[in-house]
Amino acid sequence: MKYLAIAATTLALCAGGASAVTITETTDYTNAGFPPDTIGTLSTTEATVVQGSIAFTCIQDETGPNCEIGDYLDSFDLELPSGFELDSFSVAISNFQTTGDVAPELFADPNIPVGFAFAGGSGGELAVFSDNGTFNFSDPFDFSGSSFVDMQVGMTFLSGNGTVDFDYEITFNVVESATSPSPVPLPAGLPLLAVGLIGLGSLARRNKTA
Repeated sequence: MKYLAIAATTLALCAGGASAVTITETTDYTNAGFPPDTIGTLSTTEATVVQGSIAFTCIQDETGPNCEIGDYLDSFDLELPSGFELDSFSVAISNFQTTGDVAPELFADPNIPVGFAFAGGSGGELAVFSDNGTFNFSDPFDFSGSSFVDMQVGMTFLSGNGTVDFDYEITFNVVESATSPSPVPLPAGLPLLAVGLIGLGSLARRNKTA
């Protein structure tokens, strides 16, 4: 299984100077769908990028297919800061390769997706792929009611004998939630009213002592 070397760092995304907080898989994220590994908090000032990899083996025998050998799923979540919501995210797949005759179960068709990336619970966003590519979600599933963004990357239901591996990079962008409370401005005359009340209070005290 491939592991990437850097745990968390900041890097330039392009020559224009845009930056991102990068979280890189150094220890395999859990293969269990639930509970996911909490790997950090989404940045409110710049993009958050998660880098990782998938690499697994499929074996087909008289008992049926077994593709849960190796790193066949990465399940993780990121904390969503209070008052912010997910604005957009993208999934970039690179170095995608297979060996043998691995194919989606029941469909021996190389055009059927082999891998997937999924964000959110019921009604979430799904990207499926059988090659390198980038998938953009500019108006993603509403996470504003949740304090975490859940993510799963891995294989579809496969059969055959062989291997599948690929790298992924997922970029998240958040914005301030439209439903978050904003400061209520003071009415323009409120300071004058306060001064007037103080003045009346002082006058009343003087009249009482006179």
